[in-house]
Amino acid sequence: MNDNLNVSLTVESSCTITAGALAFGPYVATADSQGSADLSVNCTPGTQYHVSLAATTDGTRTLTSGTNTLSYSLYSDAGFSSLFSEDPNGTKVEAAAAAETITVYGRVPAAQSAVVGNYTDTVTVTLTY
Repeated sequence: MNDNLNVSLTVESSCTITAGALAFGPYVATADSQGSADLSVNCTPGTQYHVSLAATTDGTRTLTSGTNTLSYSLYSDAGFSSLFSEDPNGTKVEAAAAAETITVYGRVPAAQSAVVGNYTDTVTVTLTY
C-alpha cells in the first residue's frame, strides 16, 4: 500500500537594514559641504519594502554643537535635486536580490555662520515591508 506525504514550506518576507555614517568633513563657509552614506537593505527576494527618514517640516535638518547649529538636507540623488523620502507610506520597491544598497546624499549649504566645534545629528531610518 502507498500513500503520499505532502510537504510544504512558506517563505515569509523578512528584511534588515544597516546604516553607514555620513561625515561631511571640515566645513568651509565659502562652499557647500557634501557627503554620502550607504544604507544596506537585505530582504527576502520579492519582498516589497520602503526606506524613509525621520520627517522634518521642510526637509531641512540641523547639526548641533552645544547651542550652535548648522542646517543641512538629505537627498536621494547625487545632484541634490530630490529630498530623501520622509513618507513611510510612499512608493515601495520590490527586492530583486538578497542585498541592495541605497545611497543617501547630504549637503550643508555654504555661507552659514559656523562656530568652531564638532556638529552632530542622528536621523532615524525606517524600513517598512
